[in-house]
Amino acid sequence: MSSRQSHFCQTIASRFRILYCVAVLLWIAAALVRLSVRDLSPFSFVTVLYYVSPGVLLFLSAGLLMFLAGAIRKYRLAATWGMLAVVVAHCAGSHQVFSVQQTDSARQHKTYHLLLWNICHGRHGWENIAEEINRHQADIIALVEAGAPSEEMRAFWKKHVPGYDISFLGGEMVLLTKGNSTAVRARKIGRQGQVREVDLILDGHSLTTMVVDIHGRPDLPRGESIRDLANLLKTRQAQPVLIAGDFNTPSESPLFQPLHRQSINAFEVAGQGYSPTWPWVLPVLVLDQIWGNDHIRFDCCHTVWSNASDHSAVISEFHFE
Repeated sequence: MSSRQSHFCQTIASRFRILYCVAVLLWIAAALVRLSVRDLSPFSFVTVLYYVSPGVLLFLSAGLLMFLAGAIRKYRLAATWGMLAVVVAHCAGSHQVFSVQQTDSARQHKTYHLLLWNICHGRHGWENIAEEINRHQADIIALVEAGAPSEEMRAFWKKHVPGYDISFLGGEMVLLTKGNSTAVRARKIGRQGQVREVDLILDGHSLTTMVVDIHGRPDLPRGESIRDLANLLKTRQAQPVLIAGDFNTPSESPLFQPLHRQSINAFEVAGQGYSPTWPWVLPVLVLDQIWGNDHIRFDCCHTVWSNASDHSAVISEFHFE
């Protein structure tokens, strides 16, 4: 081997070592944040690190570090990273992929379907979105980032998704329901979050559906928005309440504790399959979520991947308690 070739190989090996060391430091920092403060830190850069390092990415990056360690002939380190990848994969595993048997309670009650979907302002084609929606025939359809309200859009929904009562809620949120909406209330939650309360009559059942959209910038706090939502829910506990929206907050975040005290997450109690909803093509974050209070029982919940949006849709089957 010539001296030039030897120098080139040494340069490549040196760059691999630098890349490996930087990647290790980032991985350790992300793992420490996830094991400690998570998104409760007052420092925005720590919160951003938490949001960009979900379990799936930690698993993939541990696998990458295994190969990098092997490339620089650190075989014991490669074996260590391989073991860490297995541990992270186990901890970040998805819900069961087999069908859940209906409970006796579910068999005795009529069940309904709620479809939640962030449709990305219709950028991937309104007809594609309508076609996907019609595949599921949900009783309630909550749409986020659904474009500005207009008579043209009302005509579109009537034509392409027929048989639904249409409510334009403002803030690019739309609710389609096979029941009748009787009242809509707009509220701000936190600094840049919003919720729309829609009172419905569904087969004689009174139901309040809250459609939520919380800002997506990772450096802006979400805690205030979720606390305001929980406080609002506290005043609505006398009747069934469904909450559906894009929280732009991973479902495992401790910020959801106020909401957990008085409601349940549909995927946590009845989820099937892979729960992350963003981004397309490989979702790694559970941003779109469905919740219900004590008057709601969830029988199943799953996500639906589609190239009509950068978010997966979430579909839940529920009945009234």
